[in-house]
Amino acid sequence: MLSGLIDAGVIDTPFEIERRYDDQRLTAQVEADGSVSCMGRNFGTLSSAASFARSTCPDAPATPGSRKLPSNGWSFWQYRSRNGELRTMRHLRRRFLKG
Repeated sequence: MLSGLIDAGVIDTPFEIERRYDDQRLTAQVEADGSVSCMGRNFGTLSSAASFARSTCPDAPATPGSRKLPSNGWSFWQYRSRNGELRTMRHLRRRFLKG
């Protein structure tokens, strides 16, 4: 889906995304190939990047067995709209799908 947003010109890469989580500002960027780079690592999806980013926070909730909970990257990551407002990537995806 990220590559669809890129191909349609909805987002220009590199596209900065962020999230405040557990009192930390987490950042990543969507790359031209549709991957997501976060803290020096590349991920194939927003969700895998979000799960990794959350796992770096000391107080991130864990499931039994000490595995970090997965994240829905479309709901987790936010971008700044043209007016500076933070919006979820899910909002951007919905706008694209309605288009």
